[in-house]
Amino acid sequence: MRRALLVAALCALAVPVAALADDDPVITVPEKMTVEAQNFSGATVTYTATAVDHRGGPIPVACTPASGTIFGFGETTVTCTAVDSENHRATKRFKVTVVDTQPPVITVPAPKRVTTTSRAGTVVTYRASAADVVDGAVPVACAPGSGSRFAVGTTRVTCSAVDARTHASSAAFDVTVVLVKKRTVQVGPMIAPRRGAHMSTPPMLRWRAVKKASFYNVQLFRRGQKILTVWPSRPRFQLHARWTFKGHTFRLRPGSYMWFVWPAYGPLTHPRFGKALGVSSFVFVKR
Repeated sequence: MRRALLVAALCALAVPVAALADDDPVITVPEKMTVEAQNFSGATVTYTATAVDHRGGPIPVACTPASGTIFGFGETTVTCTAVDSENHRATKRFKVTVVDTQPPVITVPAPKRVTTTSRAGTVVTYRASAADVVDGAVPVACAPGSGSRFAVGTTRVTCSAVDARTHASSAAFDVTVVLVKKRTVQVGPMIAPRRGAHMSTPPMLRWRAVKKASFYNVQLFRRGQKILTVWPSRPRFQLHARWTFKGHTFRLRPGSYMWFVWPAYGPLTHPRFGKALGVSSFVFVKR
C-alpha cells in the first residue's frame, strides 16, 4: 500500500515538470535568407518574426539585428527572443547572407554614323561608362578606343568592365564611317555684297577678275531704271551716297538695287565687250 502511494506521488511530480517544458513561447522566424547587396554597405533587410505563448496568444518578439537595418556582406545570424507574462523565455535563430552577384552596368552610345572625305577613315571619339551597385563607378575598357581612327565601313566597338568581386559585363555599339566626296566651293563671279544682302552704308561692289580684260562696265538699276554706269579698270567699285548720271543727281535711297558687270577689251574709245559676268542685288536700309 505504501509503495503504491509513493509511485503515485512521483508521477504527480513528473507532470508539472513536463508541463513546464511546454509552457515556453513558440517563435516563428524565416528560413535562411539570401539577399542581393544594394550598395557598398550591404543591404537593408526586412523580415517578419512572431511569437505566441503556451495558450496561443501573441507576444512580443525582439530580434538582433532588427528587421529594416543594414546587414553587411556575408552571413549574419539573427537571434530572436520572446518572453511571456509568466517569464517563460524562448530563443530562435536564423541566418541572413548578403551577396553581390550583379555585374557592372555599362552605358555605351547609340550607333554612331560619321562621314569623312578620306579613304583612310577618320578619328572617332565617344563616351562609355560603367557603374556597379556596390562599387559605384568602375573603369570601362573599349576596343577600338575613343580617339582611334576608324576605317570606312562599320566597326563594332566592344566595352567591358569588372567589379571588385570579378563580376564582368560587356556591351557593344557600331560606328559607321561613310566616305563622301569633297565639296567643291564654287565662287561666283559676283563676289560682294552677297545677293540680297542688307546694307546700311554704300557698299563696295566686287566681282571676279577676268583675264586680259582692260576694264569693266558696271550698271546699277533701281526699280528697273538704270541710275549709274561706270567703267572701272579694276574688279571693284565703291558706291557713294550721291552721284551724277546723265545730268541727274541720284542718291542711295532705301530700297532694292540690281547691278550687272561686263568685261571690256581694247581701248576705252573702241571697246569690245565680253559676255556678262553676272547679276546680283542688295538692299539699302537706313541705319
